[in-house]
Amino acid sequence: EIDDSKKWQKKHYQTLSQSYSKAKFYPDYKRELENFFTKDWTRLSEMNIKLSYLMMHWLEIDTPFIRSSEMKATGSGSDLILNLCKEAGATKYISGVGGNDYLEPDRFEKMGISIEYQSPILPEPYPQLHQKIDFKNNLSALDMILNCGKGWKSYIPK
Repeated sequence: EIDDSKKWQKKHYQTLSQSYSKAKFYPDYKRELENFFTKDWTRLSEMNIKLSYLMMHWLEIDTPFIRSSEMKATGSGSDLILNLCKEAGATKYISGVGGNDYLEPDRFEKMGISIEYQSPILPEPYPQLHQKIDFKNNLSALDMILNCGKGWKSYIPK
């Protein structure tokens, strides 16, 4: 649960606004950000899910979003991921490179599910507010959106 007695939302929103108010596309997203940070959140998970939906909308990602808590799959570690994939009817599981440390690829392969390991894709330099400081890669998707708007895609290597 989130402790709302500290008024963290106001502080976070003010920090974000102060940092990005002069960003070219900040005005396009200001209202939605303000709405997000003025909402009373009870649970961190619900807040993160809503923020994920908001970011997916801004990034034009329409991949279905399914909570594992809504599924019947059980297990832990590699077994849980395999069971979630089976329940979802997946034929491919995309993992970060850290999945090499715990996934059991032979078991996935036996179930007809391939594993694709992806390294993070860092954007090409894009216009940022403080150009004199040098380009700072890997800040956040929000930094890219507020600085580039819908043109963010042109800075992602293909």
